Amino acid sequence: PTARAVRYETPVAEGEEPPMIRCLSVSPNGQFLASGASDGYVRLWEVQTSRLLRSWDVSALADGKAGGEDDNGEDEDESESKDSNAPKPVVALEWNPNGSHHCLLAAVGKC
Repeated sequence: PTARAVRYETPVAEGEEPPMIRCLSVSPNGQFLASGASDGYVRLWEVQTSRLLRSWDVSALADGKAGGEDDNGEDEDESESKDSNAPKPVVALEWNPNGSHHCLLAAVGKC
């Protein structure tokens, strides 16, 4: 066979809704898949087996003031500051194009 279907399941607690996957990026050598989700996590998957290798809560690492300092108090930013406990979604992922150095860049929040 020349095609193969693999299912990637995001781990969630029982009764919880899985997060929306907002972005995907495949490593230059095709071995890894990175997913960014609405829950603020970046997850690293092995493509061939669909095994979840690692997860990072990058929303928790993001500074709450990042990107909001130059907005001069727009209504949208005020509503976001009221709900400061909500995770910021991962909106973009990109691998380093140099395949000998696995490095992943993630953008969190608004872009």
